[in-house]
Amino acid sequence: MIKTRKAFSLIEIIVVMSIISFLALITYVPFSYYSNIASTKNWVSKLNQAVNEAKFLAYGGYVNKNWNSSNIWLYLEKWKSDFAIIAYPYNLKYSELKAPDKIKELNDKNKNFKEWEIAREDSFDKNLSITDFSWISSDSLMLFFKTINWQMVVLKKNNSDEFEELSSSWVEITIWFKWQKTGNLAKRFFISK
Repeated sequence: MIKTRKAFSLIEIIVVMSIISFLALITYVPFSYYSNIASTKNWVSKLNQAVNEAKFLAYGGYVNKNWNSSNIWLYLEKWKSDFAIIAYPYNLKYSELKAPDKIKELNDKNKNFKEWEIAREDSFDKNLSITDFSWISSDSLMLFFKTINWQMVVLKKNNSDEFEELSSSWVEITIWFKWQKTGNLAKRFFISK
């Protein structure tokens, strides 16, 4: 006696696979969109934490082993997804401030005495970046926090690569997800005293 087995035909398998593919596609698109919105909100939250951390380091009188008290600044740059919180001696002038890559070079040259200390470096999602500082034409921005009173000063980089104080004590930062200028994938972050 020969037993026959029942099986799916090739057409039935193709139909089932196409239905599964279609269902996966219509559920992936909203998931990806909402995931990107969450990533943008997370970036804003992380930036807020960095600003608060810089404030509290300044307020607490951040102490380095090479000098007694430090001023703190938060360095942000357009089109980049990373930031740095940097401590430096209390008596340095704005014109003596340097970007984090220059600080690393200086610290590597002089291993015995580090004039600067990068207290924290971090990066955000690679698909996100700062794309605009409101009313500021510079590509680099520093939020400077004076030790003890944690007064905030906004500094920008001028054409001669030096930092200068801006008259305003606030700034609005625009963050984009993959060039999305409007809607839920673009967020604005307001920082003030």
